[in-house]
Formats: sequence, structure tokens, C-alpha cells
Amino acid sequence: IQQPQIAIQYLEKIKKSNRVSRTDYNNIISSFCRLGDVKNMEYFALEFGRSFAIGSYTYSSLLNGYAMVGDVKKAIETFEKMEEAGTILPSGSSERDRSYYDRAYTLIAKAAIVAGDFKC
Repeated sequence: IQQPQIAIQYLEKIKKSNRVSRTDYNNIISSFCRLGDVKNMEYFALEFGRSFAIGSYTYSSLLNGYAMVGDVKKAIETFEKMEEAGTILPSGSSERDRSYYDRAYTLIAKAAIVAGDFKC
């Protein structure tokens, strides 16, 4: 069995027990992100969103996943969803918000570089 399948089987098993947590979902999403497996990353983000409000950690994982595969459009859409959800304030007024803005812009630039749309 491939590693992603093991993760999927594990999450499906704990979902049946009604003991799945935010941390379980975030770990699975982050793992698929690191593998560059956008299809499963998105699937579990949708599943996560059915049970929990998506927060900054999950959005950051999604941004990183899109950056890894060079999907600039989805990276930007995800960042906009972060703003719409109130996960970060559009003004970037707090130090935390500025940090998220910096990270998001870096990941969007990374996506553009991976896609070949941006040259350094």
C-alpha cells in the first residue's frame, strides 16, 4: 500500500469512530501538501470544512501545497478565502496578520516561479 493510502485508510477509520479532530485533519492535509498531492489535499480540506471552521494553519498548508505544484490561481484564491473567512485581517494591522501576509506573498511568488510565470 502506498503511503497516501495508509493515511486515507487511517482517517476513514477514525471518522467512523466519530473521534476525528482538527489536528487529525490538519496532519493529513499537511502530509498531502508535502507530497504535492493536491487532489487528496483538497479532498481532505473539503472534508475538514464540513466539520470544522478552516483556520490559518489549514489555509497555510493549502497555500504551500499550491505553491509546490505551481498553481498560482489556487494559491491566490486560497489567500482571498483566508481574508474572507476573517482568518487574517485585510489591513494586516497586527504583527500576526503581517506575518501571514508575508508568508502568503512568498508562497504565491513560489507558485509563480514553479509554474515558470515569474523569473528572478
